[in-house]
Parts: sequence; C-alpha cells; structure tokens
Amino acid sequence: MFRFLYIIISLSFLINGCKENSKMNIDIENILNEFQNRKKYDHFTIKILNLIDDKNIEQALIDYIFEVAMADKSVADFDTLKSLSLGFQYHYATWVLEAEVNNGGFNQYFQNIGIQFIEKAIEGFGKYKAIKTKIIVAKAFEIYRKEIDLHKSVKEKGTMEKFLESFNVPELNKFDNEHYNSGDYISKLRVKYIRENLKEYIRK
Repeated sequence: MFRFLYIIISLSFLINGCKENSKMNIDIENILNEFQNRKKYDHFTIKILNLIDDKNIEQALIDYIFEVAMADKSVADFDTLKSLSLGFQYHYATWVLEAEVNNGGFNQYFQNIGIQFIEKAIEGFGKYKAIKTKIIVAKAFEIYRKEIDLHKSVKEKGTMEKFLESFNVPELNKFDNEHYNSGDYISKLRVKYIRENLKEYIRK
C-alpha cells in the first residue's frame, strides 16, 4: 500500500509537471493507467506464479497481502502477517521498509511503522543476500532504540512541527544515504528468492 500509493502520487506529480512534453506526459499516463488496472490475484499456484513475469510478481504478492490476507484489517499487524509463510513475511517487511525509507528516511519508517516488522525485515534482507542492506538496517534499528525517548515524544505530541524536528537528529538520519547507496539491488534479489522458493507463496 505504502509503496504503490507513493508511486501513484509521484506519477501524478510528474504528469502535472510535464505538460510541455506531451510524449513524456502520455508515457507517464500510460504507466499510471497500467498500474491502476493491473491484474490482482486472490490465490496462487505454482502455475500462476510462473505465469507472472518478474516485473510484476513483487506487486502481485503485495496486492495479495493487503487485499486478501489483510482485507479485514484497518492497519497491518504482525499477528496477521506471521500467519503467512516466511516468504510473505519477508516480502511485506522488506517492501514496506524500502517504501518508507526511500520516501522519508528511517525516521519516517519508525514513526509510521514502528518496530513490529523490523526484525523480520532484517531477517528477510539476509535471506535475499542483501547483506549491506541488512547491516545498515540493523544499525539504524540499534540507533533508533538509543533515541527511543525522542521518537516516543514525537508520537505523543503528534504535531507536524515535532515530527519535522525529529529529522534533525543526525545519528539515525546518517543511515538514509547508506541505504540509498548500498549497491544491493533489492528488487532483483527479492525476485530471485521468490523464483527459488515458489512453494512458500502457494495460497488456495
């Protein structure tokens, strides 16, 4: 949800900002329309998973998690997630972390998501063999725990001013650029893991 909402917002912004370039505008509109009209699945078999190409399989799995596995939940919760296979747990935990950190850094991730999925994300990056990312996320989590009083204060105050102030804490924020420049191609590694462990994603 976080990632594909961010994609829609980003693409909409680009469409509105590129009126002078009609070809680019049309291309972006086509991408947005294709995304909004993507095929969704309420179950997976080996055959279905093999028919979904690498470009779309990550989104197909995240759609299933949100719209089927968590359909009756107002927010994602770990109890629901841990009822799924490890493959789905890794997929969701790493996907959401990437979406939040790429959008607003680790500070935003911890403010919006908290810590309920962080250990599963670290485990998932390890399973994907994204070792640099695993180390960076683990270090960021360690610093977050040291700064926990500050972050609790931000949540308790619940104001945008307090939230923005929390971005001035350099120790946690320094991991943002490390994450962006890790060199780990998470999407490629995640798809490789999916293809090698298809049985983890079978859902009747």
